[in-house]
Order: sequence, then C-alpha cells, then structure tokens
Amino acid sequence: MIQTWKPVFVGAFLLGAAVAAPTTTNAQSVADAQRAIEVEQYSAARTTLRKAITTSGSDMAYFALGQLYARMGKADSAAYYFEQGSVKFGNTITGKVSAGAALLQRGNLGGAEAKFEEVRKQTKNKDADALIRIAEAYVAAPAAVKDMSKPIQDLQLVTAPKGPRPNDPMAYVLLGDAFLRVGGKGGDAMTAYEKAIGANANDVRALYHKGLLNARSRNNNGARDDFQQVIKLDPTYAPAYAELADLYYGAGLYKEATQMITEYRNRAEKTPATEAKYAAFLFLSKDYANALTALNKAMATDSSNAIIRRLQAYALYETKNYKGAMQALERYRKVVPAAEQIGSDAVYYGKSLSKNNREDEALPMLTAALEKDSVDKDLQSEIAQIYVRKKQYPQAIKIYRARVAAGGANTDLYYLGDTYEKAGKFAAADSAYERITKSNPNFALAYYKRGLANNGLDPNSDKGLAKPHFEKFIAKVDSPGERDKYKPQLVTANKAIAVYYSRKGDKVGMAASKPYWEAALAIDPNDEQAKQTLNIINNPPKAAGVVKKPAGKK
Repeated sequence: MIQTWKPVFVGAFLLGAAVAAPTTTNAQSVADAQRAIEVEQYSAARTTLRKAITTSGSDMAYFALGQLYARMGKADSAAYYFEQGSVKFGNTITGKVSAGAALLQRGNLGGAEAKFEEVRKQTKNKDADALIRIAEAYVAAPAAVKDMSKPIQDLQLVTAPKGPRPNDPMAYVLLGDAFLRVGGKGGDAMTAYEKAIGANANDVRALYHKGLLNARSRNNNGARDDFQQVIKLDPTYAPAYAELADLYYGAGLYKEATQMITEYRNRAEKTPATEAKYAAFLFLSKDYANALTALNKAMATDSSNAIIRRLQAYALYETKNYKGAMQALERYRKVVPAAEQIGSDAVYYGKSLSKNNREDEALPMLTAALEKDSVDKDLQSEIAQIYVRKKQYPQAIKIYRARVAAGGANTDLYYLGDTYEKAGKFAAADSAYERITKSNPNFALAYYKRGLANNGLDPNSDKGLAKPHFEKFIAKVDSPGERDKYKPQLVTANKAIAVYYSRKGDKVGMAASKPYWEAALAIDPNDEQAKQTLNIINNPPKAAGVVKKPAGKK
C-alpha cells in the first residue's frame, strides 16, 4: 500500500490573460472534484467532472478528468480526455498543456515536451500555473516516462526565491513527487515536502506525501506521526487511515490496523476496490470470517476482479470450507490468465486439494511450490502431513528432521516423534519426545507420547518402560482445567499403569492397579475394560474349600 509516489491535483486555476477563465460555478465543481480525487472518491469526482463538461465545459474540467484517469492507471481514457480538452480549448494554456499530457499518456515523450516547450516560450517561464500544470502531467504519466528533469527545472523556477511562487506548498509537493519518480532522490524529495510544510504547516497533502516517503524509508514512527497529523487536521482524509493501517499491520498491531482500515472503509468511496482493500487487511490480520463476508459483498458487484476472487478462495480455506475453497480456486484458475496468478494461488489450491483427499494431485503442486520457496514452514508441514496420510513415513521424517536441524520449534520435534511412532520406530520417537521434555519440562503431552513410544518398545508391559512417563504426565496435568483438556490421554495413561501392575498376577499387583482402574473409570464411566477388571478385583472368585482329613480318635 505504501507507494513510491501519489500524484497531487492542485486546486489553483489559471488566471492569466491567455487563459479562458472558468465560471465560478464550473470552477467550484472542478475544485470539488479535485478534492474528491485526493480522498479517493473517484466515482464522485468523475461524475462531477463529466457534469461540468456537459453543462458549461472548461479546459480545467477536461484536464482534471484526464488526470483522474491517469491516477487510476487508465492511460487510454486519460489520453482521450486530455485530447478532448486540447481540441476544444486549444488556444488556452491549459488546453495546450493537455495536448502534451495526452502525448505523455501515449508514451510520446518527445512530442509532449515539444508541446510543453511552446507553453514555456509563450509564458516566458513566468506563469506559475502553467509550469505547475506541466509538472502535474509529468507526475501522472505512465511509469515508462522516467525523465523528470524538465518538470523539476520548471518547479524549481516556480519556487525560486525570486520566482513567481517561492512559498507555494503545492509546487513543493509536486517537486517532491517528481524527485521520487527519478529514483535515488529521496533526500531531495523529503526536502521539498518539508519546504511545503514550512510554507504551510497545515497543508495535509504535504504531510501525507511526507508520511508516504517516511514509510518507504522505514521511518515508521515519523510516518505514523505524519498520518496522524493529517487526520487531526482533516478527519475525512481517507488515504491517511489506509496508510496507518499498513504501518500498524507491519508492526504486528493487528487490532489497531483493523480499526484504521475500518475508518478508511467508512470514508473512502464505496467500491469493490475499497471493499477488497478492507478485506485484505482483515485477512492478513487473520480475521478470516469477517474478511470472507466483505469479499462476498465485493464479489456481488465485481465478480471479475482477480484479487477479490483470489482472497475469497483463500478466506474460504482459512475458515475451513475446504471444498468451497477448492471450487473457488478452480474457477479462479480458469478465468484468470496464468501470467496474473501468483505463487500462493498454487499453494492454496494444493492445500485445498489435499484437504479434499486428492493428495496425488496436491503433492506435486505443493512440492513444486516448495522448490521456489524452500523455507516456507507452513508448506513444509503441509507436504509432510500428506506423506504421513499416504503412509510414506521416510519422506515425512526427512522433512521434519530438516526442520529440527534448522532450529525448529518443539512442535517440529513433536511431529517428528509422532511420525517415527507411526513408522514403528519407537526408540527414535522416544528420543524426539525426550528432547522436548528437556527443553520444556512443562510440555505435558511430550511425557504422554514418551509413554506411548515406550509401550511400543515394551508391548507386554513386562519391563514397565512406559510407567514412569505416564506417571509424569498424570502429575503434570493434575489440575481441574488440565484434566478436562486431556481426558482421553488420562484414560490411556491410567490404564497402561494399571495393566503393568495387574500383570504381576498377585494380590499386591492387583491392589496396586485398582486406583488406576478407578481413575480411568471416573473419567470414562463407559470404559468396559476398567469395569470388568474392577469387578474382578472387588469380587475375586472364592477359593475351593480345603477338605481336612478328620482327626483320629484319641
């Protein structure tokens, strides 16, 4: 969202003798439209300018409409309205600037500069408005137009100590924008923005552009202060909220980011693009349900928007609607050209295929994606889980071992141990779980898993290998909240210890096993093994009577 530059639309009007001065009503309409453009109310601006053109018409209305389309990245439409303005008002300064602006939008730099040079000669480089219009045309030109030397020179003439407007904030803002388009001129751009603010401390456009440059330079605190000042001066300035949301998101302040993007949405134009921007922030902040609601709303009015389609599919996946995500991505892949698809599209499609039991299709797609981004941990985990489900344990173990070797977390060790366990490699599984208990003695489930691994090593409980680990697990979760969380595991652990004691086959062993059978039954009253064993313990079969030999008579 933080852009290299954002074109500025000035509110000044040409007043020189060579200018066809617009009527007051028309001038106000153009000024209103330019204000709407600044705060990203593009439809309102377009409506106002088209009305101004059809009712009374003015060179500035055509120029502003061309600038609007240029800002929206629609070079053909921009060129059309610039050309219309130059045809209808070819004798005015703005009409002549429009002719050059049209050529810039067509990529004809030489032809454009020739038109602009005519204006400079006609005004003897003393008409500040004319030079500012030329600079506006350059700053709004397509990215292919890189030579900004002429507009920079023009604006420096305007703002020179003895120039026509040495303290014009808008001229300085345009100068900063022109420097940014050159590249490597961030310092010069910042100086220009600061001069604009020095000329008028309350100029929100200058503050906003300074904030953009601070954000691009990673001076996040400075950018935050600039955008907050913009909002303080003008609470309706929608773009400042969007930029603050971007800053807060980058700082991990998701609540604040969501608040700011909501404020942006409430103030910006109600369009699918606005809704998509809002939904994107919700998605990135992991508020997937609300993101999906916003995306569904945007899809209802602009189903052809590739970004909206993409995010909708992603949000369906993250809200666990895996079938819906798969179907949405299949539609997306059919209608969006391959050149416009991005790497995460294949990842989400592969993951959705996997969740719909289409692992054979998912695996090559995800593996190819991993080759492009070998450090994507989520992708590694997804592929490993597919291998586990396909019982291709060596491949999964290879991934988890690499994760652990790269300094992975205890969760990586846990899944490594679990995969070893499924593969019947109980000693290796126990070793992985043991490493967890050493690095985090409070990881209760690791003790339980050690018990299971040792059960695998001692399937008949002859050696009691699992017993100490299950005992530690039971002790670790001996609190009301924890016991409720681990009910199935507690049943297994208690029964395993009970079986160990019961196998002794004597009264002492059976007595020692009783409290563990009782504990298991208390957690799961329907456990038949615990019921039957306790019934035997509590009601042992009576021993056959010993017939004593009668005593002989004395």
